[in-house]
Amino acid sequence: MINVEFSYKELKIRVPEEVYEPREDSFLAAKVLEEEDLEGKKVLDLGTGTGILAIIASRNGGKVLAADKNPEAVKYAKSNAERNGIELKVKKSNLFGSLDDKFDLIVFNAPYLPGDGRYDKMEDLSWKGGEKGNELILNTIEKAKEYLNEKGRLLLVQSSRTGRKETMEKLEEEGFETRIVREKKVPWENLLVIEAILV
Repeated sequence: MINVEFSYKELKIRVPEEVYEPREDSFLAAKVLEEEDLEGKKVLDLGTGTGILAIIASRNGGKVLAADKNPEAVKYAKSNAERNGIELKVKKSNLFGSLDDKFDLIVFNAPYLPGDGRYDKMEDLSWKGGEKGNELILNTIEKAKEYLNEKGRLLLVQSSRTGRKETMEKLEEEGFETRIVREKKVPWENLLVIEAILV
């Protein structure tokens, strides 16, 4: 059942109740992808949700695979791509669980709120990234190297409230060079997009 329908620039996106509705974090990552030349690059949008980031990456020339563990997200990512005239490959996968390819770029707008009790009134689990909020990101960083081509890149969305320093240290420990490519202050936190290049 469709809960929300909205426009992002010229894109028309439908969001069912069971899928995370794009917000400031999604739009921050979208701005980064809009500036990318992805012609011929293999791109993975991990935890694609509505498919908005995958659609933008595809429109910018990427050969994109959108993956999500939620079957409703898979369904709506496909239909949102079709509505916007984009061909998009979408696969049901719990993170890297059902994937066996390698990519030039992995985009991950991960759940990042802590599940330590502060947000227990929120029914939408798509916000929660572990007890401290960054466990899902840290676990994904550990596995990402297996799915990246030489000089492959990660684009990670991170909140200032959930272990920004720890994330940067983990990336460097795993052999990535890191930089913050975009940051935005919102009332309760800073959102940032981290670029990590495998070296």
